[in-house]
Parts: sequence; C-alpha cells; structure tokens
Amino acid sequence: MMNIVLLISSLIILIVFIVGQIIKYKRFTHINAMKSIYDEMEMHFVTNKIILKKDYIELLKVFKNLSVNPDFLDIQMLALSKIAADKSGKLKDDRDWFDKTLNSLDNKFHELFLRFDYNSNKVIDLSFWKPDFVFFAIRMLIMYFFLSRAKSLAKLKFEYNFIKNNEGAISYSGMKMANC
Repeated sequence: MMNIVLLISSLIILIVFIVGQIIKYKRFTHINAMKSIYDEMEMHFVTNKIILKKDYIELLKVFKNLSVNPDFLDIQMLALSKIAADKSGKLKDDRDWFDKTLNSLDNKFHELFLRFDYNSNKVIDLSFWKPDFVFFAIRMLIMYFFLSRAKSLAKLKFEYNFIKNNEGAISYSGMKMANC
C-alpha cells in the first residue's frame, strides 16, 4: 500500500514538473517573440521616418518595458496595478491616451501591435498556470464562494477580461507609480 502511495505521489510530482517546464518554454518563446516584434516597432518608426513625439516615445517605452520585463504581464502584477490605478483614478486617462496614440499610427504599426498583443495575451494566459497563482486563485475562489457565491465568479471573470484587454494601459499606469 505504501509503495502505491509513493508511486502515485512521485507520478504527480513528475507530471507537475513536466507541465511546469512546458509552460516555462512556451512563456520563453512568446517573450522572445515580443522582443523581436518590439524591435520591428522601433524599426517601423525609423524606416517610415516618423517624428518621435513625446506620446510615441511613451508608447514605445510601454512596449519595451513589457518585452524586457515580462513579469509585468504576470496576472497578479496586472491585477495589483489595476487596483492601484483604479484607486488613484489614472487608469481611464492612461487608457484613453494609449488608444489615442495607437490610433494615430498607420495600419502597419497596428499589425505589429496585434502580433505583440497576441503574444502578451499568451504570456498572461500562461501565468494562470504558475503554481503560486493557482494556490492564490483557489484561496480567493473559496473565500469568494463563501462570501457572495455567484456574484464573485462574475466579478472575477469581468476583472480577468478587463485586465487581458487593457494590459498595456494597466502596465503603463503601474510603471508610473512609485514604490511598487
């Protein structure tokens, strides 16, 4: 009986390790893709001789920070940045600025942005499977389930969709905050 328990626990640990390595590899490939897309974004400004206004520089800094510091795309970091930006009232302003600046660029840049966005969404999705987030989510779901049941699940789904659709503006807000 003890041998079966040891065998099953060893298999579970091995499976968790293998899945963890697969997730790390997928994150690594998406992060590298984001870095190369960021390089293409910079080159887009150079080849098209676009004058770098302050807004364009800030926009490029957002993408550079996300590609160089992929921890900003961790779901826990995004959620904390969103909460802090909501409390300070800066999230709406930053979101409007981000959309306005992005829309002032041509279609080629939008294609680059969509590719970058796809890879950043994949990094966010993969952060859901990190062990620390899984334990955090289970703890939060249990707490919310006992407190308000169905409302909490709908709220969590809304928060996730908001974070996923606005990670650029949220990250920009979070990067500007001191002492975070």
